[in-house]
Amino acid sequence: LEPAAPGPVSVGLRPELLTIQPTGTAECFSGTLRYKENLGSDVFLHLETEGCEQKVVLRVKPTEADYAQLGQTICYNAEPGKMIVFGVNGKRLGLSADNDHGQPD
Repeated sequence: LEPAAPGPVSVGLRPELLTIQPTGTAECFSGTLRYKENLGSDVFLHLETEGCEQKVVLRVKPTEADYAQLGQTICYNAEPGKMIVFGVNGKRLGLSADNDHGQPD
């Protein structure tokens, strides 16, 4: 983050930027499916994810949601660099142009 922000932050992602991953995928998030919202051409999967105060919502195609059952653990990832981060004061924080993702040289 630019500049470095002391204290907790909030992260926002659009539901279409989250993608379902196969169960057991390394380095992914997971949550418990609590609600399936079928809107015809899209299905919104509402997940409870440990450590998140709010439900995480994924926007998927109906064919991707067919297998998903309430209570099931769903693995998902976020599209890199697309998150919106807010500081403790509620103001948006910029993302660094450095794309090393915190990896040492």
